[in-house]
Amino acid sequence: MTRRSILWVTYAVFVAIGFLGAVIGPALDDLADQVGSTTSAIGVLLTANFLGTLIAQATVGALIDRFGPRPMLLAGVGMLTVGVLGMVLSPTLALILAASVVFGLGFGALDTGSNVLVAGLYTDNNVSALNSLHLFFGIGSVISPAVAAQSIDWTGSAIPAIWIGGALLFALWPGLLRLPRHLDHTGSNPASAHAQPGKFSYRNLVLWGLGVTMLLYVSAELGLSAWTTQYVEDSTSLSKAAGARIVSIYWLALTLGRLAGVRWGKQFSGDGVLLISMIGSLVGAALLVIGSGSALLTVLGTIIIGFFFGPVYPTLIAIATTTFRSGPGKAASLVASFGSLGAMFGSPLQGVLLNEVSPLSSMIFVAAQCAVMLVIYGVLRRRSAAPAIPASAALGEKIAGA
Repeated sequence: MTRRSILWVTYAVFVAIGFLGAVIGPALDDLADQVGSTTSAIGVLLTANFLGTLIAQATVGALIDRFGPRPMLLAGVGMLTVGVLGMVLSPTLALILAASVVFGLGFGALDTGSNVLVAGLYTDNNVSALNSLHLFFGIGSVISPAVAAQSIDWTGSAIPAIWIGGALLFALWPGLLRLPRHLDHTGSNPASAHAQPGKFSYRNLVLWGLGVTMLLYVSAELGLSAWTTQYVEDSTSLSKAAGARIVSIYWLALTLGRLAGVRWGKQFSGDGVLLISMIGSLVGAALLVIGSGSALLTVLGTIIIGFFFGPVYPTLIAIATTTFRSGPGKAASLVASFGSLGAMFGSPLQGVLLNEVSPLSSMIFVAAQCAVMLVIYGVLRRRSAAPAIPASAALGEKIAGA
C-alpha cells in the first residue's frame, strides 16, 4: 500500500470511532430500557467505557513499538466489534457494563494504533497529518448524533444507530488486513528521517509535562461538551434546546479547528501550533467567564474555545512521538492515558462545580485549566535552548534530550 492509501485507512478508522464514541450518549435511555435499568444507573456505562480506553492506551504502546501498529489495529477493531455487539444484545446491566469495558479497550487500541501509524508514516509533517486524522474523528462525531436523531424519529430508538456504527467496523477489515507489517518511510523528509532518535524514558519530565497538558485539555474539552447545555440553561435566558444546539456548534468549531491545524502544521512547528491553540483557547475561556449570563458572549466564547481546542490533541501526540522516536508507541500511550484520566475525573468535577457551587465557577474551572496548560507550555519551551527548526518538526525535536 502507498503512504496515502494507508492514511485513508486510518481516516476510515477515525470516522468509525468518532461515530461510535458520539452515538452512545443519545442511546443511553434505550440501553437502560434494554437491561431494565434507570438512566442514572446506565450512566456508569460511560465510566466503564473510559476505563477500558484507559487500560488500552496505557498498555498497547509497548506492543506497538515491538510488533508495529497493524496487530493492535486488528485487535482493536475486533474488540470494538465485540463491545458493540455486547452492548446492543446484553440483557443485564452487568453484561452491558462488561461489554462497555471491551468497547473501550477496542476504542483505545484503534485510537493509539492509528496515531502512532500516521506519526510514523509522516515523520516529515506529523503535526499536519495527525490534525487531518483527527479531523475525520470530528466528522464521525458530527454525523453520529444526526443519525441517532433520525433513528429515533423512524424507530423510536437510537440503538439502530449503534448497529450502523458496527457496520462501519466491518467495513474496516479489508483495509486493515492490507496494511504492511513494516512501515515504508519513502517520501519522508530525509533530514527528519535521519534525525537523532529521541531516547524514551519514563523519567523524562517532558513526557510527563505533555501528559498533564493532555489531562487538562481533555478534561476541559469533554467538560464543555457534557455541561454546556445545562450551563446555558442555568446562566442565560436561552432554553435547554438552545444549549444543546450550542454544543453542536462547539463540536463543529472544534472540527474546523482541526482543519485549520492541518494548514498551521505546514506553516509552523508543533510548538507553534500548540501556542496558537492555547492562547486562542484561553481567550475563549476568558470570554465565557467574563460573559457569564450573556447569551451572546457565551455563544462567542464557546465557538472560539472550540475552534482553538481543535488542534491540541493531535499536536500533543505529534510532539510526543517526535520527541521519543525510540519509543513512539509508549510515549503516545502515556500521553493519551492522561487524557482518559482527565475525562474520568475532570469532567465530573466541572459538573459538581456547576451544580453545587455556581455556573460561573464551572467556567472559571475551564479557564484555569487553559491557563495552566499555557504555563506548562512555557516551562517546556524554557527547556529548549536550540535554534528554531523547520516547520515540519515539533517541540520534541528540541527537547528530546531533556
